[in-house]
Amino acid sequence: MSEADRRLSEESEQRFLDLYAHLLVYVNDRFEVIEEIETVADLEQHYTDELLPLRNTLYNESTTDLIEDFVEQNPPELSEADLEQVAAWTDFVAGEFVAVRYRADDAIFLDWTEPPKAYAVRPARLPFTEVWDESALPVPVSSVVLLPFEDQIVYDGWIGVKNIRARYAVEAYTTLPEDTDPLDKQRARYAALKAARDRALVFVLAYTAVRVGELLRDPNDPRRRGVRWEDLSLDDGSMDVYRKKQQWDAASLPDPVISPLRSYRQLMDPPTGRWPVFPTFDQRTLAGLVQDELADRGEHTEAIAERREEYARDLLLALDEDIRPPSITTDGTRSILQRLSEAAEIDIDHPKHDYLAPHGGRRGMGEVLVRAFGYTVAARYLDNSEEMVRERYSHIEAGELGDVATEALEEIDSIP
Repeated sequence: MSEADRRLSEESEQRFLDLYAHLLVYVNDRFEVIEEIETVADLEQHYTDELLPLRNTLYNESTTDLIEDFVEQNPPELSEADLEQVAAWTDFVAGEFVAVRYRADDAIFLDWTEPPKAYAVRPARLPFTEVWDESALPVPVSSVVLLPFEDQIVYDGWIGVKNIRARYAVEAYTTLPEDTDPLDKQRARYAALKAARDRALVFVLAYTAVRVGELLRDPNDPRRRGVRWEDLSLDDGSMDVYRKKQQWDAASLPDPVISPLRSYRQLMDPPTGRWPVFPTFDQRTLAGLVQDELADRGEHTEAIAERREEYARDLLLALDEDIRPPSITTDGTRSILQRLSEAAEIDIDHPKHDYLAPHGGRRGMGEVLVRAFGYTVAARYLDNSEEMVRERYSHIEAGELGDVATEALEEIDSIP
């Protein structure tokens, strides 16, 4: 998909940039952020990064009051239609998101704070592909401002990209010279495997809406041993999981999940389909497992120690010897997401956790499905009752009814 397909039309893009420039000039006049800017023409002489302090002032101060004052005073003498558009920007959303998917006309940004939300975002200035490659998704992004514009959602051109780790780790391993020291090559493979596992885990949590307890191991329930590669059909886009209702059932694997899983499986090359999709990388657990299994196979302690010294990590020895590790647990997943959130410098304002929690992906996907297809379809995908889904996402229906009421009142007010 070309960059142009995800951008506004040329006319709409220019309109947005013009209106936003007038607003920024007004903010600069109020707070004197950049001394040499007095007009839109002055502003256009500056690079985008030079204007960042001015843009941040707009959202660090009383944003709604600034926009309302601008609309009321109307220094550039904008038309009523343009003023109405600027006034709509009081409904801005600012913060940190995870860009998870490109679609034909936009990109999907997930906000995993409570309640989770998903936004279909179009660029008004800088195309997403100039910021990151599609293969790098999901990408944590910060300093983002989303604005309603002509019945769409746009971001204003400033965006912070955080830690595209998986892609670089895999590239570092796959592009090593042939004469690389074997242990160095193993270290690079281990780092790539860990990053690819984490990336695939985020995609599965974000898109499948499978409960984390259905996907991973529960130490207190032997039936919940974590999903295995034999449970996945990437060609059919399905995955067998042990549901909350205590029976095996198929869950959907949407298209965005397939590529990360396929790349991860190719990199791992599991000896059998019984290997967990998301194995633990805990060194203490793997060391004990490898030593016990090799001892059970008749190898002596000295021989086991020599074998382990040949490998940078016990996981790689386990792969070569088909010593199947356990899946990560639900608690382990929370630790992984906390580590990823900290590495990406994502600030989460939540009373119970300061990281992207596993259930946020399920809630976010539910939000997308309810808004796009309604409660019945969402309930089927979420493997839940429609009554429960309606209760959980009641804010969507309340908002829609509010819009209907507003439209009705406007029609009545327009009657002479």
